[in-house]
Amino acid sequence: MAGPQHFGSMRVSLVGARIAIVTSEPAKLSAATFSLWLQVRLTMRIRERTLALFDPTQGYRDLAEAFRACPRGVEDAQLFLITAWNPGAVARSSHHNRIAMAELLLFLAQAGVENFPSAGSAGTWYEPGVAFFASDDELALEVARRFGQLGYYRFNRERGYCIDVTGTFSTAALKPF
Repeated sequence: MAGPQHFGSMRVSLVGARIAIVTSEPAKLSAATFSLWLQVRLTMRIRERTLALFDPTQGYRDLAEAFRACPRGVEDAQLFLITAWNPGAVARSSHHNRIAMAELLLFLAQAGVENFPSAGSAGTWYEPGVAFFASDDELALEVARRFGQLGYYRFNRERGYCIDVTGTFSTAALKPF
C-alpha cells in the first residue's frame, strides 16, 4: 500500500507490519466509560510486590511507596498508567490485546523508558497496562495516540487524575467514596 488510502471516513496506512486505521472523526469518550474510569482500582507491580495506587474505597494506600521506585534524574516526576488493551474503549479479542500490549512494551523499551506492570479493575472488569515515570504528559499522550487510547491516569505524590485525551471531559481527580 503506497501512502494512506481513503475509504469513506477512514484513512488506512501501513505502519511497519501493522495496519493503522484512523477515522476522520475524533473519538469521543462516553460519560459511562469516564465515570467507570473514576471508580477503577489501580495497581502496579514493583519488585515482586503489587502496590494499590488507588482504591475507590481505601484511597491512595501505596502511592508513596510507588514513588520510591522513581528513577533518579526524573525531575518533578509523575507516574503514568496506560494500557494498549481495547483501543477506543471497544472490546477486542484477548489475542489482539496481547499483541497490542507487546507492541506497547517494545515501544517503551526502544524509547529507553523503564516501566512496570500495572492493572485497572472494577467488579469483573480487568485490564493490564504499564506504569512509567516521566516529568510531563508528553510520552503518555504519544502512547495514547499510537495505541488508540481515549485516556490514561497521572499521579503526583499526593493524588491521581483521570486524563481524557479526547477533550470530552475535563481532567478529574480520583476520589475515594
